[in-house]
Amino acid sequence: PATAHERETKRSGGFDGRLVARYLSAMGTHVVTLYYTALLGSYGLYVSGDLSLTWWIGFSAARLANATEAGGSVAADEAARATSLAYLTTYACCSIGHVAMLVISSMIWAYGGVRASRELHSRTVGMLALAPLWWYDETPSGRILSRYTSDIGIVDLQLAEEGDNFGQILVFSLALG
Repeated sequence: PATAHERETKRSGGFDGRLVARYLSAMGTHVVTLYYTALLGSYGLYVSGDLSLTWWIGFSAARLANATEAGGSVAADEAARATSLAYLTTYACCSIGHVAMLVISSMIWAYGGVRASRELHSRTVGMLALAPLWWYDETPSGRILSRYTSDIGIVDLQLAEEGDNFGQILVFSLALG
């Protein structure tokens, strides 16, 4: 029979789907739902700001063309200036709202990450405490400690960061589509 050392293999590359599912489950459905809702709101504001900017540019180009044909000045039109100010205000509010919602969504993800880490670490410690004695006899304590700290690093740092990045890229891609 193979020893514990011979059976253990280290994976490299992406995350196992079961690990991601456990991580999201440990975060809680309400946290994940709130995170994606905040991201959808953020990128909705992003798209709204871009549309406002597009309309503003179209309005300004038409205004410039009309003023050039009439031989007048663009700066003298008060109604056009007020309309430009409205476009500017809309664009600024959408941009500030987008950034604020991105920060809020990242804070929600960080909260969920801490929550998931706490639950997954508790499960892992519980499994280590219930491991059979022969396993401790065959497995050097340094290997146990090294593997445990490596797994903690993956869950606390990599999975949390890459999960947030994945969520933002996914919602951004949907917003562009």
